[in-house]
Amino acid sequence: MPSLLAQLAALLLGLLTGAMLLIGISLVPYWTSLEPVEFSRWFAANSSLIGRLMVPLGSLATVVTVLAAVSAAVRRLPGWHWIATAAIAALFVAAIYPLYYTTANAALSSGALAPAEITAELARWRTWHWARIVAGAVAFVAAIRGCSLAARWPAA
Repeated sequence: MPSLLAQLAALLLGLLTGAMLLIGISLVPYWTSLEPVEFSRWFAANSSLIGRLMVPLGSLATVVTVLAAVSAAVRRLPGWHWIATAAIAALFVAAIYPLYYTTANAALSSGALAPAEITAELARWRTWHWARIVAGAVAFVAAIRGCSLAARWPAA
């Protein structure tokens, strides 16, 4: 039976990846349709609302997935390799935020960038976001796979 921690990790990774996908297919196209200065104003007014959901969700998903991976690896549960893969992918998703988004989000909402700089930064933002979506999807699928393998074995 998969551990409750691994199941919770899969759930949180699914929620995180779904939220990132929603941003990628709805908000980003809307943002790119706006004039750069108008986008910067919108982003300054609203990005903190998105962050209030995404930062805690991403942090919680990452912490739970890493804990699930450590627990599964120590106990050598069936499918532990998949949970570990999920943790590595979740760590990639989480690491991008402080390495790129903290600075980029501040720049995009500062009002200090020229229109061409806003357009270029938003294009980079979109690229990194899709990289995070792919990594999140890998993490989610790996966690599901780990849970499904663990479910095939009798409880220890």
